Amino acid sequence: VGNPALRPEYAKQYNIGTGYTKSSSGFLQFFSLQVDAYYTHVKDKIVASPGRNFQWMMQNIGSVDIYGIDASVQLSPVLLQPVKTDFSVKYTYQKALDKSNPAEVNYKDQIAYIPVHSGSFIAHASWNRWDVNYSFIYVGERYFLNTNIPLYYMEPWYTSDASVTTSLLFGRKLVKLTGELNNLFNQYYDVVINYPMPGRYYRLTASINF
Repeated sequence: VGNPALRPEYAKQYNIGTGYTKSSSGFLQFFSLQVDAYYTHVKDKIVASPGRNFQWMMQNIGSVDIYGIDASVQLSPVLLQPVKTDFSVKYTYQKALDKSNPAEVNYKDQIAYIPVHSGSFIAHASWNRWDVNYSFIYVGERYFLNTNIPLYYMEPWYTSDASVTTSLLFGRKLVKLTGELNNLFNQYYDVVINYPMPGRYYRLTASINF
């Protein structure tokens, strides 16, 4: 969009990881741990950023080195019979450095909109026809341009969302009702500069399976 001279990107990635999974009939019915470390070199990396008049622009970054670690834990403990519970925690560490030109002021700076630290926590509980979900997302500090100076700094943000879902029979049709409370703590944040996200808001949805 907006750049007819856009070049394709080429990447070489090296990854090493390990994982462990266990299931049982005891207190901890399921446990999973996964850790991956990787290095990626990207030539002509394609990135999108908002340009003038709020139009997205695609552009290339000549050379980018990315160093990262992804870690996740999933578990299903029995906290209260007969309620089923599941928890998930994920964390990402990522350094995405512009290595295009050693003479430029932004050489080895973090590229735009990529946080060094990010993660999430998700909790789910189900009983009979009821499901309760909670999710927490965290995105660390970023810069909205490739030059890492205070003028282009964006603060970390987080958001919490909760929902309750139930199902019932209406005649011979299955009706699913969901109530959501999003951005629970009414935090102001921008995913992209000058594009503020909604504050606390509510949503009620219904679906029918014929």
